[in-house]
Amino acid sequence: MIVYSMSPEEIRQHLEDKWKEKKAWVVSCRKNFRRLVLKSFKFPIDKLYERSNKDGMSFFVHCFALSKRNADNPIVTLYCIFDLSEGKYAASVSYEGIMHLYPPHFFRRYRERIVKSDEFSTLELIKHFFAHNEGGCMITQINVEYESIPMKYDEFIHGEHINVAGVNDYGYIFGEINGKMQIMKTIISKDMIYDNQRDLFRNLDQQYAEYLKRQNTLLERGLCV
Repeated sequence: MIVYSMSPEEIRQHLEDKWKEKKAWVVSCRKNFRRLVLKSFKFPIDKLYERSNKDGMSFFVHCFALSKRNADNPIVTLYCIFDLSEGKYAASVSYEGIMHLYPPHFFRRYRERIVKSDEFSTLELIKHFFAHNEGGCMITQINVEYESIPMKYDEFIHGEHINVAGVNDYGYIFGEINGKMQIMKTIISKDMIYDNQRDLFRNLDQQYAEYLKRQNTLLERGLCV
């Protein structure tokens, strides 16, 4: 069970252990999705599998395929959702074993700035974020040029440490690297960027475009892992 007093590394280790316990289930989900892909005539196709623990943690396997070529190698997103006193947290696992932790504040800003709707419950909102983020998020360690960007937005308290920036289809994410844990603290939409910042973020967008191009090429060839 995750508690507020845990350090980021303790949370990461706990989540890693929980996912190891779910290994057989993840394999089963992939087998079920493979059968679904092979039977399908309409693409792209995706499927969300869910399992909950007695401690209240919910685990999700989201599989996505562009064509039958991806039957054995779909894009798979692993994430879990758990509650602490301040709200719902989510954590996803990268293929490199890096954990991305999303605090409640992140999803409040995602609702306000990206979704711009109150139609979803918080749980539905979190599922929406991962379901509409098949391309993933490219995370990069920021240089001094980026350091002043997130401080312009009111959610950051004075002196909060920000050392990574990310980009996905909808906006820019700012957070902190803490060992093998990356804490995703907030997201801003692309139209929130000031004119004098556009050249700076254009470079991040170009890196993301190249990342997607490589990923889509692998997906089309059925080589994604």
